[in-house]
Amino acid sequence: MGRCEDKKSVVFLVRILMSNLRVGCTVLSFLDAAAEACYLNKVGRVRYEKDFEKEEVKIAKKKVREKYDLSRNDVTYVLEKIVEGGIEGLDGIRVRTFYAIASMLGSPVNSIEAILTHYGSESITCEWKYDGVRCQIHYDDGIIKVFNRHSEENTDTWRGDVIPYLLEKLEGREEVKSFILDVEVVAVARRDLENVRILPFQTLSTRKRKSPGDESTTTTNTTSSGSEVDVCVYAFDCLYLNAEILVDLELSERREHLDTVLEVVGSKGYFDRVTSINVSLDVMEVDDGEEEDEAKPSPDEEIKSAFEEAVKNKCEGLMLKSTKSKYEAGARGGWLKLKKDYIDGLCDTLDVVPIGAWRGTGRKAEKGFFSPWLVAVYDKQNDKFESICRLLSLTDEMYTSKTEFYRQRLLEKPSDRVNSRETNCYFWEPCEVWEIKGADLTASPVHSATLGIAEDDFGDDGEEGGRGIGLRFPRFVRERKDKGIEEATTSEEILRMFQAQRE
Repeated sequence: MGRCEDKKSVVFLVRILMSNLRVGCTVLSFLDAAAEACYLNKVGRVRYEKDFEKEEVKIAKKKVREKYDLSRNDVTYVLEKIVEGGIEGLDGIRVRTFYAIASMLGSPVNSIEAILTHYGSESITCEWKYDGVRCQIHYDDGIIKVFNRHSEENTDTWRGDVIPYLLEKLEGREEVKSFILDVEVVAVARRDLENVRILPFQTLSTRKRKSPGDESTTTTNTTSSGSEVDVCVYAFDCLYLNAEILVDLELSERREHLDTVLEVVGSKGYFDRVTSINVSLDVMEVDDGEEEDEAKPSPDEEIKSAFEEAVKNKCEGLMLKSTKSKYEAGARGGWLKLKKDYIDGLCDTLDVVPIGAWRGTGRKAEKGFFSPWLVAVYDKQNDKFESICRLLSLTDEMYTSKTEFYRQRLLEKPSDRVNSRETNCYFWEPCEVWEIKGADLTASPVHSATLGIAEDDFGDDGEEGGRGIGLRFPRFVRERKDKGIEEATTSEEILRMFQAQRE
């Protein structure tokens, strides 16, 4: 460091050592650049920057990203294929076991009417949306690997329970030689096979991992306090079975293949199929003229009933999918999600105070935006603002105005009125109130809300000072110019809401 010639050299040396250059470059930046390089190599030279906006380049970028979504944990493999054969070289990339597939996602809707409008007269399936950890389970040649929703391998997390359970079930079963399943792992209370109760997400988040040497084959683990936590794997899709790629099949067909796997590994309360019902939205369908004692419920009534049943059983809501839908890796929009916090009146809003932010990445870095934003609730007892979540969901207009506003107010260190475990972001003196919504509250090793007042540390996992409370999936609602910062939601209110949620 002493040999650095200027301040900028020191800054980038430190960033290299921290593996965080903060230049706004992501994996997708490399993939887009690779597609542009293929075009440049083909035409020999590019006269203008806008040449990279040609349709041929856009198609190449789309193909590169689509193939990357089939091999999310190995970008090197994708780039090697491009080097070897250009864009055409990507044709050899297909779904394979142990290469994570980008998860297909659902777009939120806030009403049943929006669902009916989106799907028209299609037949859909309404799945319970479990409040757990989404995983992708790969099995081949006696080996199991598990990937999280970000395509990162987290096999060790489940090595003490889920994996030995599966290996025991699959041993010697020739009808299932390989598979890729899309699943949700959920904490459950399992008194017996007929009484399986779904537990909140925070129960799963406090769960300790078993050591690799533990050969127990039950899907049971313990919390940090020593109490047992059972888990159940709820499978909802099969993307690959016995060397056959299934992503281009309709959902109804993929479900048949999923049933083939569940016939071998399935067990109620341990490894089960997601609860779902099929609903036909075609109001013109008739029942061949047969008379019924009771009128058949309308599609919206069926969806409403399924939603209420899911919420009653401690689920977040419903996932809505066309029975003809293909599995589009990394795509959002083909599926819909209806959650209780997306429907007006089912979830209180919180008034929070922005206390800090990070420099954005990707597109936000290019525009100079701060993102995400660190927001806090008010600990009235100690006159402190305690962090509760990171917030992302602002409009570009607000990103611009608020970045400019707070850039003029940066402090060298956090305000004395701020209590936050986050230390690597920009801070300022608290001065505004924003209204936000979220899914639910959860015990958090990162956020400090209620630490100043709570007697319970919500399952200390070894971190200094125990756990606070965090808000999951926060969404910006509006700015509250009518409120002062001391009128923000208090830590006491958060504690009461969290305790009520646990009951």
